[in-house]
Amino acid sequence: MSGFMRLSGRQQVQLPSWLYISGVTYTNPNSQAVTIPSTATIVEIDAEDAECYYEINSASANANSYGYVPSEGGRIIGPLANMTSLYVHGTSSIVHIQFFREA
Repeated sequence: MSGFMRLSGRQQVQLPSWLYISGVTYTNPNSQAVTIPSTATIVEIDAEDAECYYEINSASANANSYGYVPSEGGRIIGPLANMTSLYVHGTSSIVHIQFFREA
């Protein structure tokens, strides 16, 4: 039974399965608008060399934005059904963004 995990009480839980859609990399993004694939519901944001900030469903991102990714760290956002826009901001950072959807 691959994909299942047995819990006490003999219940089965389906483990999440994601399909990779695409990815992009930005260097020193300054409130960079990110094009989200239409089928994407999950976003992974990784920051390299310095922290970065992000905003979902907003018109821009800056150093005071709600979303924060520490240097050499990452964040997974979603699954979200209503993700219409994504902006990233990071001075002196390289930001890697990957898009997924649930299988």
